[in-house]
Parts: sequence; structure tokens; C-alpha cells
Amino acid sequence: MSARSRDLLSASLIGAGIMGAGELFFACRASTLAMGGYWKDWFDSEKYFSGNNAILNAHGSMASLRNDVLLVAADASIVSTTSILWTNNECHMVGMFPLGGGRGGRARISQSGNFTLHMNASGYGCSFHNMHFMYGAGSTANENIIINTGTRNIYTNCHIACYNATELLGASFSMVQLSEELGDIEVTFNNCFFGSESLKSSGPGCHIEYAANTTIKAFYNDCTWMMQASSASALFIRVKAGAGKGSSIFRNAVFVNNSSTKCTVAIDGTGLVNTGHQFYMLNSAFAGVTDVVASAYDSYVLMQSYDMTSGTVAEPVRLGIMSDLFATSGA
Repeated sequence: MSARSRDLLSASLIGAGIMGAGELFFACRASTLAMGGYWKDWFDSEKYFSGNNAILNAHGSMASLRNDVLLVAADASIVSTTSILWTNNECHMVGMFPLGGGRGGRARISQSGNFTLHMNASGYGCSFHNMHFMYGAGSTANENIIINTGTRNIYTNCHIACYNATELLGASFSMVQLSEELGDIEVTFNNCFFGSESLKSSGPGCHIEYAANTTIKAFYNDCTWMMQASSASALFIRVKAGAGKGSSIFRNAVFVNNSSTKCTVAIDGTGLVNTGHQFYMLNSAFAGVTDVVASAYDSYVLMQSYDMTSGTVAEPVRLGIMSDLFATSGA
């Protein structure tokens, strides 16, 4: 690779936190001929993938433990007609779209046809940046946008959303499911956006699901969850019965139900009580919910409370709920 090309690569990976990229691969909706116009200095037909399933096909050429990088063009949605199996370790996906609020990015993957899972991130030490994961084809058989079974994976500036209300009716639907494959799961979401405020959600589908028999250490930094509830049973997070130990830390998290129909609870805490998994919510807030979690699970969803008069830090207490700013909007 030329010095100029490496300079361009370094510029494209600013903020991605990838040290020492291995081989570069490229994916876009257009033909490989058109791709030469995107990155003509790097043009190598063996490393360019286009059309349907370009993401899956490109990953098949990436090698584990080498920090190979797939750059995804923002020309048009890359269609998946089958599940993306991201199995190789320490491989990375970077959308070629400016860093922003993690919402509605133009480097995006969509679904054609019905299949249970859009992407299984089973490789470990992988990262996904500036990507818009779009899902929904109108069947309750479509159950997950992402299942993360690999450990130490990182999602940065990603938008993960279902755009068809039918999927949200599925009892097993979640936008992201955290589930272990080898030992404990450690996963981080930075500046990510989950869901859509315009799509009506009646449950029992949810944004994030903690699977049974899974020990999870999750970190959510500056993330936003959005929905428009059409039923009080709609959920942001579901912790399934039998979930394992661990803890989840939410920093600057915002959960917004953009509807006059309030969610009864934002979090189904059924599985929290099994082994004492704790949610710590720091500088975080909810809107459009009656309660954060059912009273039986109060002690498992905590925040740090400050005494502004004395300047002392109090013991963790239940998280408060924002004033409902959206009582007159939505459905």
C-alpha cells in the first residue's frame, strides 16, 4: 500500500480505536467497477465486494487475530438475504460515514426476505463503527438484529433498529441479544442509538435482551433508546429468567418513549434476582414510562445520588423518572 493510501486509512480510522490495521477490505452496494471510484488508490478486485451479502462475503476473506478491517461505503444499503456470521476474531467493520450522533448513518445494512437473525457477532475482540443495522421484513420469525456471543466486542456510533412493527410483536424479538458462547461476555456500546421514535411498539419485543445462563459485563456510554409505545407492555430491556451474574453500567443513558401511552416498566427485571446482576445508571434518565422496573427488582437497578447541599455522595438509590415531556404526542 502506498504511503498516501496509508495516510488516508489512518484518517478514516480516527476515533475507531483500532491499532495497527491488517488487510483492508471494501464493501458497497454498487458494482466493483464503481468501487474503484471510491478508493481508486487501493483498488484490488480480490478485496472488493459488492451487491447482496457483500458484508458476509467480505468477512469470509478476513483472517482472525490480524485486525483486518472492512470499510463499508455509504452509497446505498447493502442487502442481506441471509444471516451475517461474523465469526473471525479481532476483525472490524467501519462505515465510511462521518462521525456523528450514531443515528441514521448512511453506511447501512438491510434485510431482504425472512431469516431469524441478521448478524451473529461470535468473534471476540471485534469492533463495529459508524454502521446502521436495519431490520424488518414483516414476519415474527425475524427475531434478532444482532446476537452478540463474542466477548470484548465494541459497538461505536452505531444505529440498530427494526423498521417493521410486525417483528416487534414476536415474543422472542430483540434488537440486540447478549448471549455467551465461550465464558463471560464483556461488551461495550459507545454513542449508539437503539430503535426509532416513529415505529409503534406494543411488545413483547424489546431493544436489548439479556439471555438466560449468560454472565454479562456490559457498558453503555452516551447511548439513546427510542420507541413509540402503542401498548403499556412495550419494553426497552428484558432480562430473562435464569440470566447469570455480572453488572451493567449505563453512563449518560437516555430512554425515551415518544408516546402518550406509557410503558408500565422500562426494564423487565425478571432475571436480575437470580444471581444479583446489577444495573448501575449514572446520569441517566427515562421518559414515557410509569416505572423503571417492577418494585420486586428495585434493589437491582441503582443510581448514584448526590446531596447537593452537603456535597456528600449518598448510597445508590432507585433511578428517578423524567417529567413526561411527550404526553401529548404519539399514539
